[in-house]
Amino acid sequence: MGGGVCAGETWCHQPELPLIILLKEGSDNAKDWAAYALGVFAFCFKRSEQIFKADIIQPMISLLKNGSDRLKEQATYALGNLSFHSKQRCAEIVSAGAVLPLVALLKKGSELSTERAAFASSSDRWSDLIFSAGAVSPLVAILKVGSAATKGLAVKLI
Repeated sequence: MGGGVCAGETWCHQPELPLIILLKEGSDNAKDWAAYALGVFAFCFKRSEQIFKADIIQPMISLLKNGSDRLKEQATYALGNLSFHSKQRCAEIVSAGAVLPLVALLKKGSELSTERAAFASSSDRWSDLIFSAGAVSPLVAILKVGSAATKGLAVKLI
């Protein structure tokens, strides 16, 4: 008979689908966990393609702009992992408006969101946009007081 509890169920073969719904419609706590889990899935190239096609960039950018510190950390993590594998995806994230919120996190984010913003911004494809959006002074400040990981990312950007 059947092939398991959820044989044939779309969500069983694409576990990120319920997370995408939570990201768009859930409580802040649900969005927090959904953004984190999507970031984990996004590190895998195959999953990142599926996630990217689900139109989550604007909800992630909305979290970057308006979310709590924790939501900003998770959204930055997910966007960094989504942009990691593909020049095209990186360009789409940039054109969707991610640069200014990422630079804002470099300037005034929590330690973790600053580190994640530095990682998300560390692609060569972002560097000109990051600099023109005012990232030089926050990157220099990171070199003075940031964690070792964040300093390494700042050096890569500068």
